[in-house]
Amino acid sequence: GLLNVYSYPRSPNVIVVYAAEVVSGELQACDESVEAGAFGPAEIPWEELGFDSTREALQDYLRLYLSSKT
Repeated sequence: GLLNVYSYPRSPNVIVVYAAEVVSGELQACDESVEAGAFGPAEIPWEELGFDSTREALQDYLRLYLSSKT
């Protein structure tokens, strides 16, 4: 389902992020990406994330995910 919607004052972009479950298939980078990877919560390479929206979406997801596990 919908995780959150992100927008920033200096950007015309609106980023809509959904949380989903992997059902099958193989993780692959798209044409716009150099690589793709799967990480556990403790393994996320925070310093390598390219966008504020990616960082914020992961933080929101982990906050929701971890709170639902307790």
